[in-house]
Amino acid sequence: MEEAEENYKLCKDSSNDLYVRSLDGLARIYQRKGDHVNALEVLKKAIAISPNTPDRHLDLSGQFKAVGNTGEAKASLATALKLSKKTVKLPPRYIEACLDFGMDTEAEAIMHRSMGGDMEDIALLNQMGIVCRHRREYERAQKYYKRALQIAPDDESLNYNYAVLLVDLKDYKGARSYLYHVLRQNPESENALALIITLDKREAY
Repeated sequence: MEEAEENYKLCKDSSNDLYVRSLDGLARIYQRKGDHVNALEVLKKAIAISPNTPDRHLDLSGQFKAVGNTGEAKASLATALKLSKKTVKLPPRYIEACLDFGMDTEAEAIMHRSMGGDMEDIALLNQMGIVCRHRREYERAQKYYKRALQIAPDDESLNYNYAVLLVDLKDYKGARSYLYHVLRQNPESENALALIITLDKREAY
């Protein structure tokens, strides 16, 4: 990490900051180190030189969020979404960023666009289930989860998320079934164990 940082700095200095990819690399180093202040500074420089790259604005949003500046974080995310509106398929981190800020409508729009009719994308189906559950659209959430589970019945994340949905629907027996399936695949799943304990306490009363 230290050697990578030093080389990115050398590249940055030798180009007078104009080789913007060196700034991108340096920002990634700072992000990995948890140095959000320096990451913000470098990303701002990169955006000043090359302002139309949506990924930079998305990275900037994440760093603003990390330092507690929610307003600037949402503004940077909005810019990233605007710049990427013509991109057919966006990485899942765009969806996750929208979900982090409660922007479910935007997240769902990205997912529909990214799928492009390809319903075999398990990660997107999983995310669609999360969005619909947040919006209390439980039937739609079930549809996405069931489709995904047909493709990958042993996927830990899918089984756990579907169990959470079933808890919302008060189908505790069904939720336990999926949680036990998770534990058969991964006996150390903290999320599954925690939810089973919660159900035990709830049913005790």
